[in-house]
Parts: sequence; structure tokens; C-alpha cells
Amino acid sequence: MGRNGLPERDLNRYGVNGRLGAQKLGSEGRIKSLCRGAVIVWAATMAGTSLAGTPPAPTDRNISQHENWIRGCTDSRITVVRQELVVLYAIDLGRDGDEVIQCLLPGRNPGPASQVSNSEAAFLFPSPVDFDRFEDGLPKRTEAMIQTDTGALIISGPDSASGIEKIELVSGTTFVVQTSHVTHTRAYLVFSDRAELAYLTNGVVEILDREALTFRVHGRKSYFGESGAFWFDAVLDQDGNILDVVTPLGHCMSRQELARQSSLDLSRVDRSEVCIDR
Repeated sequence: MGRNGLPERDLNRYGVNGRLGAQKLGSEGRIKSLCRGAVIVWAATMAGTSLAGTPPAPTDRNISQHENWIRGCTDSRITVVRQELVVLYAIDLGRDGDEVIQCLLPGRNPGPASQVSNSEAAFLFPSPVDFDRFEDGLPKRTEAMIQTDTGALIISGPDSASGIEKIELVSGTTFVVQTSHVTHTRAYLVFSDRAELAYLTNGVVEILDREALTFRVHGRKSYFGESGAFWFDAVLDQDGNILDVVTPLGHCMSRQELARQSSLDLSRVDRSEVCIDR
């Protein structure tokens, strides 16, 4: 653990399918009430959150670092929301959005940029608060920004190996972002119109249907109770429900047997036989 409370590496401490309820910090009201002007959302992967939903001190320090960074550029109110493995910082910027963004990322050196619509663009950039890795001579983790007509969304993964690997527009105001970890990759959906971010799955995700919001995940990791890990490819909806198991080759069994051994919800899968990789 570094001096600023950021973990040096991903410890893979989280379950692959676990979902924690949202916890609102403060009493500033719902995030959507802040969307009158420009909104910046900082999404930080929570370091070491317990399954009971009680964050340890390192996560609190991580939140404090980000709040101090934001407070150095604006006095606008900040609403902090914890959900799953992320933390959102929603800031009401009003007419000062451009000035605040320039303050947060002065002279930014973004990575590959893509114009994803007439009014929105997404790009990657080095973390401005990844102090420990920089001081230790390691490259800063990569973060992502979505710029809109009214502001921006910033997505960060401080508990990941190298940060945000990819950001891609799905459709409308829905984006998919992927974070890299030591043992796996995670995918999240970002809804830029209402400043929300939701965990989708572990594994590498590609978009199948942009309108229906369906995805194919490659190499999703799960477990056979005490018998060890396995990997499989699947088709998912936007809520992470498994619609089909499409692993091309491997160890095959009946759908019912896989569900029984793994506790995966395969009730939406039609095919009788499915395959996995061990």
C-alpha cells in the first residue's frame, strides 16, 4: 500500500458476480438533480471493500484524495455515491465547466481520441492523482474522459493494474469501459445522460447489438465450488444476465449440470449442452 492509500497491485479480492447495494454519502440529493449544468463523474474502483459494504480506511483516504483534487478547482458541491466496486463524484459546475475541466487537467496529454457522436468525444489520459506509481517510477494508470455538451465524465480504476484499457460508445449515451487487473479484465457500462456506472462482467467484452444492449464476453471467469476456476464465453444483456453460453470448444456438459456445479443463473439459456474451458 502506498503512502496515499492507493494499492500497488490488484489483489483480486472481489467475487466475479457479487453486487453490493448503493450507499449514498451526504445528503445533497439524487445525482440527476445535479445535472442542471456540466457534470463530472469520477469513477474509482474501491480498494478492499468488504462484501458487507463497509469500506476500510484506504478507500476513505482514496475518496479524500479525489475530493481534495476536485476542491482545488471548484467550490461546487460534490455528491459521493458508492456502488459495487466504484465511487462516483458528481459535481455541479454550472457555467464554469470549461474552466474547471482545464484546471483539473491542465495541459492534458490525452491518448487516442474518438469522436463518438456529434456532441460527445471519449479519450484516455494518464491519472492526475496516481502519485505512488509515479514516485516509484511506474507509469501512471490510464483513465478515461467522456466530453459532452454540458460537461464531462471521468472514469478511473485505481485498484487495477494499469487503469482503463478501453472506452467505446454503445449507443446514444451508453458507453462500455474496461479495466485491466492482474488476473482478469472487468467491464462497466457508463450512462452519460444520468451520470451512472454499473458493473457488467469480468472478461473481455465486445458489443453484439447496440440497440438491444447485448454483449459477448470472452474468457469470463467463474468457479466450481471448491473444484477450482473455469472460463467461458457468453452473451449478456445490459444487466449482466447470461443469455447464451457460446464457448467454441472445451469441456462440454448439460446446461443443468453447469448451473448445478457453478451456481450460475442459466435460466435464460436455450441450448441443452454448453462448453467451458478449464
